[in-house]
Amino acid sequence: MNPPHPALPALRADFPAALAELDQIELDHATRSAKLELRQQPLSIGIVGQVKSGKSSFLNALLFGAAAVLPKAATPKTANLTRIRHGAQAALHVHFYDAPAWAALQALAASAAESDAARAARELVRHARERATPVPQCLELGQLQREVAGVAELQALLNDYVGADGLYTPLVASTDITWPDPALEGLEIVDTPGVNDPIHSRVQKTRDYLAACDVVFLLSPCSRLMDSTDVDLFALQAPAKGVKRLELVATQFDTALLEDGAQRPSLAATRANLLDRLPRHAAKSLQPYVQRLRAQGRDELAQRLEAAAQRPHFMSSFAYAFAECAPEQWAEDERHTHQGFLEIAAEVWHEAPPSPEQWRELAGFAPLQQALARARSEKEAILAEQRAQLLPQHQQSLADWAQRSAAQVRERIALLERHDLAQLGQREAALAAQVQRIAHVLAELVSSAALAAQARSRELQAELRGAAARAAQIQTRTGYETTRHSVRVSDTVIYKPWTWGSYHYESSSSTSSYRYVAVSDAIDQALGYVRQSEAQLAAEIEALAAPATLSPRLRQALLQAIDSADERFDPLALRALVAQALEAIAWPRWDFTLPDPTSEIVARFGNSGEIRSEAEMSALRQRHDALLGELNQRFASALHERVQTLSEQLGSLASTLSERLTAALQADLAQLRAALQEGQAAKTRYTDLLQHLQNWPGAAAAAPHTP
Repeated sequence: MNPPHPALPALRADFPAALAELDQIELDHATRSAKLELRQQPLSIGIVGQVKSGKSSFLNALLFGAAAVLPKAATPKTANLTRIRHGAQAALHVHFYDAPAWAALQALAASAAESDAARAARELVRHARERATPVPQCLELGQLQREVAGVAELQALLNDYVGADGLYTPLVASTDITWPDPALEGLEIVDTPGVNDPIHSRVQKTRDYLAACDVVFLLSPCSRLMDSTDVDLFALQAPAKGVKRLELVATQFDTALLEDGAQRPSLAATRANLLDRLPRHAAKSLQPYVQRLRAQGRDELAQRLEAAAQRPHFMSSFAYAFAECAPEQWAEDERHTHQGFLEIAAEVWHEAPPSPEQWRELAGFAPLQQALARARSEKEAILAEQRAQLLPQHQQSLADWAQRSAAQVRERIALLERHDLAQLGQREAALAAQVQRIAHVLAELVSSAALAAQARSRELQAELRGAAARAAQIQTRTGYETTRHSVRVSDTVIYKPWTWGSYHYESSSSTSSYRYVAVSDAIDQALGYVRQSEAQLAAEIEALAAPATLSPRLRQALLQAIDSADERFDPLALRALVAQALEAIAWPRWDFTLPDPTSEIVARFGNSGEIRSEAEMSALRQRHDALLGELNQRFASALHERVQTLSEQLGSLASTLSERLTAALQADLAQLRAALQEGQAAKTRYTDLLQHLQNWPGAAAAAPHTP
């Protein structure tokens, strides 16, 4: 591999994005090299996925017997990389940033840079200030290690250092847990922040860690198995970082069973349908990436991706809790899910609820433990493969980068050849027209999205009222009581004196029916309304405002505007700048989770079981109607607030994108002006660089990557 071209540092101002990408490639290579040079190398197994994909629940069940050691909640909690290794003593080891590293982060945060690292630095510095983190003390301390007596003590400590609201979280570079589990020998298992975490610095930590990872377990919920974010991580980011072994874990299998079970005759039929349908869906989602890898001659990686998608592991931490934990240890959402299984088993499948053995099978942890054991047994082979592929992988990454960079340099040379300083004024006029056109397109798209969200909001409020009305219909049940009667019967026989005065009892029974309502029905109806409404609202807003929805629409509209622009304006550079600006957008994210109303429901209805009195039944229904009306109002208010916020955020997003794109275009124009002023010297420098990039080993054969 040739050393970097001497002109590259000087060209950083001309091609900052390309040079930043080269820096990341070199950083990833250095990270992999350093790991593989360790005398005693652990096999690094990464647990990755999006926020709320179940990573912490997965590890809690796999390693800690379902105890909630690693924080899990409705909001993102895993704020730092947490490495779990074998150790004779259970302990927590926290690594803080050192003073030079923190100073560098502060300097980067104060800069005008817009790189991933710069945005991550700004977030860390801001959060430390907002939380009043004792920065000097942490920097001086450097690290701390505390032995723990067990799960409860470890759990309490982790929230301070790993929790999203932890006091010390911004200053924590990484966290290590040692745990006396023989299954961990020779391994390190890493719980990562979500790849779609709203806190950008956590996402960057996950991406950086992938370069040191040997095996990846990607967790993807069954309800959105292998969506675009997961596919990108699984098929692009992990392989690009050198990861060769990939395992797909379809989480929250219990939810999929309940949703699909209403249409199936039995639990077995439901499970069989999901085990057939979901892998086909995952394989279909990956197919375009697999085809691209084959076109690039990377057949082995293509086969591994296909195999992982076709044979995912199905996992349910809830089912594990049902099998292994006493009911009093279940969380409230686990209790509600268990009740759902009891009802669907009785009313739809007409079979007994799952047995403990069936719960263990549905939990899916035995195959996962086998996969973990298999990775441990193949450790040396995996590490040997990583060493063998280290240099070829790096050369391929550099060759791909060289080809993409050569295209940018070639385009810059073409611009120099087509323009002179006199023509630059025409280009500036064309730029102004383009910015105006783009601003118009953005305004139309934002207005359309906001109007669609408001219209759908009105429809959703009507649907919520209908759902509340249906949930308010508490069924009157019929119960049966058996009354036993006992009658004394004389045994006296006149001609048998010895029987005089003797008797026996004869028993009989009668059955009568009565009408009642069950308090548990009222509770289940209210909780069901809450859960269904949360899921529906989240899905609807996601469809209106998710990056997967808005970004393609915005990209298509902007690129169409560019392509239909003034013929005097070359659209190639602008297309690239639009793509870069879109990738840098911080899209709105949504969470419709409201406080759990269970305690409020129980407080209103009590635990009286069956209510038979007509007056009490009427009172229960009135309390139930009132509660559902209040819950409906909470959802309506939350929906209205979020739609208003969405409209404001979309407007701000459009303004930000216009400003960012205008700044990028003006910078591009300034670079062109400077190059034109340099004249032949700039063209000669670019031509020399282009020749070097074209002659980069493997660059001619490298196929372009299209994310």
